[in-house]
Amino acid sequence: MQLRLVLAAALVAAVVTLAPPPPAGAAEVHIGITIAAPPQLVVVPRTPVYYAPALPYNLFFYGGQYYLFHEGRWLYAPTYNGPWHVIALEYVPVPILRVPVEYYRVRPPHWERRTGPPPWAPAWGHRRERE
Repeated sequence: MQLRLVLAAALVAAVVTLAPPPPAGAAEVHIGITIAAPPQLVVVPRTPVYYAPALPYNLFFYGGQYYLFHEGRWLYAPTYNGPWHVIALEYVPVPILRVPVEYYRVRPPHWERRTGPPPWAPAWGHRRERE
């Protein structure tokens, strides 16, 4: 039993350690979103990413960070309620970008009829597709 706990702790530490660090020096952004209590997070099937199905926002959790896709831009924060920082698409972890649009709470209009991962590929190129 104790070995199982040690292995679980090591796995969690590895996931957090392997997550790419957000860019340094990003400015805090006020986006008018307040999440009063920790949201219930549910795993996106077949991914290491969690999402918040009860919120009206595209809130994801991966690698110890929260990510929000809001009004056409990505933001990240260390907690569910910010402070939020804008993050360039190339710094958004690939597992987040691979989340199917069905798990986005607010889909951009041009994604309404899509299924599967959003069309990020033109923006981040073939190099990221192989990651």
